[in-house]
Amino acid sequence: MFNVCFKSFVRKSHLQGHSQTHIVQKLYMCCECGRGFSKSCSLKGHILTHSRMKSHICNMCGKGFTRADNLKRHTITHIAEKKHMCNVCN
Repeated sequence: MFNVCFKSFVRKSHLQGHSQTHIVQKLYMCCECGRGFSKSCSLKGHILTHSRMKSHICNMCGKGFTRADNLKRHTITHIAEKKHMCNVCN
């Protein structure tokens, strides 16, 4: 059974990657919060979110990120239309 997340994406490739979260078994678990991931690299990136050192700050909303690539992806959410909707969630 799928969780409803109501996520939408600017890029089709991001939607395709997201869709895997609904169907792939999560073998890698975060020891701090219990969130599961299907890839070990995703878990490694997630672990950084628990760090208090968020040196990459969004100029539009002030949200902080531990990684520059996450800030770049986040910034797009302020300026681009989200045309690609998750079929599982919607």
